[in-house]
Amino acid sequence: MSSVAHYNSAAQLAPKGCAALRSSHRAAKHAYISHAADLAANGIAHCHVLDFACGRGGDLPKCQGCASYVGVDSAELAVVELHRRAQEMGMPVHTHIGDACDVPTMLCNLALCNFALHYFCDTREHCTRLVRKVAACLQCNGVFCGTYERIGCGRKYGVARHVVIGDCVDAVEWHVPYHHFFEMALQEGLALVWHAPLAFYDSRAEQGIWVFMMQQADRRPPCGTTQTGSATLHMAHPPQACCPAPDLT
Repeated sequence: MSSVAHYNSAAQLAPKGCAALRSSHRAAKHAYISHAADLAANGIAHCHVLDFACGRGGDLPKCQGCASYVGVDSAELAVVELHRRAQEMGMPVHTHIGDACDVPTMLCNLALCNFALHYFCDTREHCTRLVRKVAACLQCNGVFCGTYERIGCGRKYGVARHVVIGDCVDAVEWHVPYHHFFEMALQEGLALVWHAPLAFYDSRAEQGIWVFMMQQADRRPPCGTTQTGSATLHMAHPPQACCPAPDLT
């Protein structure tokens, strides 16, 4: 099943299984989005959020109270469900339907791509377009925050797999070639400032999922740096302690 078909289906019949997994993901996302908002603008209240691949609006509660929210997704029925949830919450939102790479360029200081980066890794060009769009939208000192699954094929795009997780996921995904992704992002002006396993934010979270945060390369905080191959990681304002940097060798 394509990701669009899956998320349109999920918009009409919400998943009921995988309760523990969904609970851990919600808790972890709430914690790291709060961390990213603090880094970007001293709190969510000052954040103009651009949610790439927003889906059904699962992150709306984590962004509630933000200065503004724009979501973009290619699954039309999922976006309809996002608006229903937003109305229920009394939260004003704007949305765009289509590939996130094609959203009109607009300024934000918190860009999100949670549990969706793999959908942009079908080709190198698609992933590069996403990063360029984020870089074009991100204000000075803003943060690009997202997740990826750290598995093999470190530099190869287009490696597909059909992922089924209970009634929560049933879609084709592509492995994230994270070695190239971080290097390419730096070339496009986005430097990695924070990197940690999802379990850092909630111990129940599944292993192998990692959280990243990026800022404009010329706006990196002048705190400690760690050399990792061709990239320099600036570990900015960690909530407790710096986590291992990605192995880019």
